Amino acid sequence: MMSPERLSWRVRALMGLVVAAMIVAAAAWVHATGGTQHPWTHLLYVPVLLAAWAFGPLGGAIAGVAAGLAVGPGMPVDVDAGVAQTTTNWIYRSGFFCSIGAVSGGLHQRMRAQLVQTRAERRRFSSLVEHAPDVVLTCDARGVVGYAGPSVTRVLGYPVESVVSRPLADLVHTDDAAALERMTQAPMAERGSPVELRVRHADGSWRHLEMVVNDLLDDRDVAAVVCNGRDVTEWRAIESELRHQVWHDLATGLPNRIRFTQALQEAVTSAGAEDDGAAAMLLVHVDRFGSVQEGFGPDIGELLITAVGQRLSARMGPGELLARFATTEFAVLCPDVHEHDAARRIAERLLEAVEEPFLVAHGEVRLSVSIGVALASDTDRDAGQLIRDVHAAVHHAKRTSAKIATFEVAWRRQAASAMDTETALHSALERGQLALCYQPIVDLASGRAVGVEALIRWHHPRLGTVAPSDFIPVAEQAGMIGAIGRWVIDNACVQLARWRDELGRTDLTVAVNVSARQLDSPQLLHDVRRALDVTGIPSGALILELTETALLGDISQTIHGLDAIKALGVRLAVDDFGTGYSSLGYLKLLPVDILKIDRLFVSQLGQAGGDDVIVSAIIGLARSLGLATIGEGVEGSAQRDRLIQLGCDRAQGYHYARPEPAEALTPMLAAAALPAPVPVGAAGNGGATADRDRARRRG
Repeated sequence: MMSPERLSWRVRALMGLVVAAMIVAAAAWVHATGGTQHPWTHLLYVPVLLAAWAFGPLGGAIAGVAAGLAVGPGMPVDVDAGVAQTTTNWIYRSGFFCSIGAVSGGLHQRMRAQLVQTRAERRRFSSLVEHAPDVVLTCDARGVVGYAGPSVTRVLGYPVESVVSRPLADLVHTDDAAALERMTQAPMAERGSPVELRVRHADGSWRHLEMVVNDLLDDRDVAAVVCNGRDVTEWRAIESELRHQVWHDLATGLPNRIRFTQALQEAVTSAGAEDDGAAAMLLVHVDRFGSVQEGFGPDIGELLITAVGQRLSARMGPGELLARFATTEFAVLCPDVHEHDAARRIAERLLEAVEEPFLVAHGEVRLSVSIGVALASDTDRDAGQLIRDVHAAVHHAKRTSAKIATFEVAWRRQAASAMDTETALHSALERGQLALCYQPIVDLASGRAVGVEALIRWHHPRLGTVAPSDFIPVAEQAGMIGAIGRWVIDNACVQLARWRDELGRTDLTVAVNVSARQLDSPQLLHDVRRALDVTGIPSGALILELTETALLGDISQTIHGLDAIKALGVRLAVDDFGTGYSSLGYLKLLPVDILKIDRLFVSQLGQAGGDDVIVSAIIGLARSLGLATIGEGVEGSAQRDRLIQLGCDRAQGYHYARPEPAEALTPMLAAAALPAPVPVGAAGNGGATADRDRARRRG
């Protein structure tokens, strides 16, 4: 029915005329039939109610007044009552019909408003359901769909009519059917909880719907089970991708360190629960990968790492897990390996895979790797300790060039000792625990000390006297060798300046040992220049001793650094000559001044089957290159005399003096010649002491 508010003015005018005509006609009929003595008076209600519907309370009231006035003359009481009474009756009847019209109009208006609101809400609900992104279904108690919203077509691709009258379980994945049943049969308090179900799409794929079920079977207006399902397929895909990225390496697609560590802990725990259980971890480290990236670029480098991962993955056995552990490291978990030999065979298999050349745009590239092996049975069933152990094995393989190294429990104690040493070494300089001893260097022709070698000592209140061979490598690894080396150069130069001034020995020199780490740093040149400037000693009075192994790095860079030091006037010596590698090939290129013949050869001089030929060859080589020679480790007169016969220039060793503090050595430096030597064994175990003093790597 059309609402009166929507009627045009023409229709309203026509209805007004109709109402008026009906009132006139009804009134005329009443008058013609004898007035109110007949029931025809009730005909007046019709135009009043029509006016109330068409024009509301006001229109009904006006029509009522008109009806009351129109029938007034037809009442017998009005004929005999006189004017006053007649007027009163007319007013009464008009008020009566007016009230009926006004009340009827108000009721009609209210009913129409309620009807309009109901229709609007119904249209709004229908629009919301039709345009809702969620799937809306209603089912009966048996799970048969009775209503399906249009979103079923958008989300699942089915026409609405194909879903209605169909069991909902037919669309749900068989693995999720039990969850659907539990959801519909759960207690009322638990039915509002969302449950994720896989529902088949019309194209055969599966969509993930987060379904909420509400049982409204007892609601007379609904009488159904209402199912609301939100499509979360894309969210689940994103979550799956993010989960994959969290647990996997993006470049190689392999499990990453987080995932591997979790699997390792599970394997170690499982192995610990079994009497004969064990697990092995292998760590494959790609050596010198920085040089590969510098030569080919980071993109080729990453492709090579990916190729390494693919080759290793192809060699994995049943149950073995491969992961990219770090930028240049791959970890392998072998959960059922009980013996070191079995783990080593796996490492050899992986080594073979990587040693084959890799093809890149620039040609072939060969990569070398170092593999560490550790067993959980050696690590007290702790994944963190196993990782530390396998790293120690990798470092051992790299250090010894062994390619494969199996962890040994003794290394753990060594690592703990090195950590204690490093911790204590950090405060050694500030607390004055480092000291220098000096051993004289004697001119073999005159027998007089012409120089000293500065040797560092560490006196720790708890650890005792720590040998340089124990703490210098630790200082190099901890990055403290620069500060220690600077302290040695400064104090050695200060002491030499004091001796030259107090003793008048302007010919004295001091030799300071320099490690490979110092030689690689440009800071060494600044330290030397500053020490010479502060103490004022001639640059030629300072000798820097370098081991052969320290000279085996980048030869061009080494020569460049040594040339800069030589430009200051400082002299250079090659320490422990004859025990290194390839030094003969580089000797002509290096700007050195002195060769120090290692005590390994000097100690055998003058004995049957000794090294006289080797020492003679070294001295001859030095002469041909214009270099001075110093024999190290002279412990007896026979060795001294033989060095003199072979033409060696200088010597040092226990035959002349042990390393002593500066104060104890001052009288020896002041003498024209050294006093009678102390017998090698006089101090008890002299040879062993000499070995410890020579087994050093000084700062």
